Amino acid sequence: MDSLLNKYSSRLNTNYVPSDEEVIEIQGALSEPVSKLKCLDDEIKQLKKLIDERGKERRTLSDKIGPYQRLISPIRRLPVDLLQEIFIRCLPSDHCPPMHASYPPLSLTRVCSGWRSIALTTPRLWASIHITVPDSLAPFVPAHTAQVNNSVASAHALGIVTQRASATKEWLERSGACRLDISLHSWGSIDSSLGGIAIASFFPFSNRWRSLKLTCADISSKTIADLLAADLPILKSFALSGEVNDFGDTTSLFLWRTSGLMKAHQLQEVSFSQLREDLTTFPLRWSQLTTLTLQYVHWNISHSPIFENTFRALGQCSSLLKCRLEFPPPNSGDVAVSEGLETVCLPRLQSLAISDGSADISPYLSTLDLPSLQEFEFFGTIQWSQLNTRTSLHSILSRTSNTLRRFTTDPKFFSKEDFGNYLRLCPLLKSLHLLRSKIDNTPYGLPPATPHIDNEFLKLLSNTDGVEHGFCPELEVFECWSGAGFSDAAMLEFIIHKQTQVTPGVAKLKRFAVHFNRRCAVEINEMTKTFVEDGLKLDVMHLEPRLPLSALDGLPLPQFPPFFVP
Repeated sequence: MDSLLNKYSSRLNTNYVPSDEEVIEIQGALSEPVSKLKCLDDEIKQLKKLIDERGKERRTLSDKIGPYQRLISPIRRLPVDLLQEIFIRCLPSDHCPPMHASYPPLSLTRVCSGWRSIALTTPRLWASIHITVPDSLAPFVPAHTAQVNNSVASAHALGIVTQRASATKEWLERSGACRLDISLHSWGSIDSSLGGIAIASFFPFSNRWRSLKLTCADISSKTIADLLAADLPILKSFALSGEVNDFGDTTSLFLWRTSGLMKAHQLQEVSFSQLREDLTTFPLRWSQLTTLTLQYVHWNISHSPIFENTFRALGQCSSLLKCRLEFPPPNSGDVAVSEGLETVCLPRLQSLAISDGSADISPYLSTLDLPSLQEFEFFGTIQWSQLNTRTSLHSILSRTSNTLRRFTTDPKFFSKEDFGNYLRLCPLLKSLHLLRSKIDNTPYGLPPATPHIDNEFLKLLSNTDGVEHGFCPELEVFECWSGAGFSDAAMLEFIIHKQTQVTPGVAKLKRFAVHFNRRCAVEINEMTKTFVEDGLKLDVMHLEPRLPLSALDGLPLPQFPPFFVP
């Protein structure tokens, strides 16, 4: 048979058409293997039938013994207090839990009646909450409605917010006497009064607020601003991101300057975003602040000494551990600097983030005395004509070289030479994060004007020619989300050298992450597999650049499910 079939093997996978005699000859040669194939199919069918029968028997037996196995499950024997602690550990650690059935603590009430009873009687589970308020019309328009009707949408939104307000009150009542952590997101709400309804639901619990984070219109938070310091005896953290429009609305200016909340006795952490006031005029207990975040919105700042006032206020923050300052662009020209600036000593500050608003604030940075600084983040406003402009980084890095461990910036702020010199000032740096500035005006998808982070940069970072010729020998974490101009081959060489070198003082990588705005040229996964198995966290992504003309231009976008389901 095989010899006969081999006769026609050269005809396989061609357009050859056999004659009638050849068809009969091939059919005769195939009769035996076709018969054997049928026998195999019959045998497989019998085996599948047997498997189905055994599977049915197993399911029947499993259904019979399953309840008894669950009865003796170890988790049933856990003491209630231990189960409560496990439930508490299920809560998110970096934000307040949302009011959603798929997330704890609500999800813990949907497992069984026993867990529900334990969860509902565990106050600490209900001592934090994240509340959302509708921010668009679409989710509240009935499906059959042809056009968006504001009154219909508002009515739907009002009903949902009212329902959630009732649920919020019930939620917090379960917290007993626990200190409360609350966050509210009402950004861009279709009706500013909706935020007020949500706030009213947790307002009666103000004497137990420990942390409060508001993202809402100023008018919604007026009731909170009217509180007295005595109403907030344990408030430790307050964050406000106010809603600012482009129409010069000044109805709520200076609202927080006179608020009793600013005088809360335990207040240590303050964060203001989209601020339209000078925070330095607030009656805060500056000496007890440990965290300060200040993000001015440039179009409503009318006071001129914003830089000087801010740094003067910093001088009062002797307990500060973490600070973020985002300045607006100056109203006109250069920043006016007073003579005889005093030194600002922040002995405990560990983390500092600054966005200079394209202004030269080096005179103020030079006044900073930061003996404990470990993390530094610096961003500015990029203009194409200013890519090589020197910044005021040197004054900070040169004085923190023995303590700095983490540096974050956008490499397009500096010339290649300057950036290398700055890194040489950080011999003990362990983490380097190169990010795209959120105030970068460069269109997405375009490469940087100057290839700051190239093959030579990686070679210096790997200290291939010795520590004395490179920089950051103790680097363990490298992330590059902006300006990656090195090749895949150079990247692979960098990783291999860092992970295999035995040079004293040169550390191995713990994490390497980079996103390219180009196609992959060299696949590195297989060649770095051993390093990943040894603990290296590797995240390399190549983004396909969009062509100037796409065959999909003009077609409707895919329909994604709504983010909010009422």
